[in-house]
Amino acid sequence: MVFHEAFYQVYAGDPAAAAGRMEAIVDVIKHAAEFVEPVSATEEQIAAVHTRQHIERVRRQGVYEIAALDYVSLHARFMRGR
Repeated sequence: MVFHEAFYQVYAGDPAAAAGRMEAIVDVIKHAAEFVEPVSATEEQIAAVHTRQHIERVRRQGVYEIAALDYVSLHARFMRGR
């Protein structure tokens, strides 16, 4: 499972983002799943697939650091290690 401590943060008013949401899930699956931590994508990588306006909007919303966590790089590193 791709997971980062930052995922515990409450970042929206949506009930799906409520405090405790991730803790409950992690408690249930922690013994059955391997946890790996993603790295942050570079701004260049993000800009390759998102407009500058979108990137700035995400920054203004205060979720850039979480949104930048990069599964693609993590997946590539994991596959090379197999």
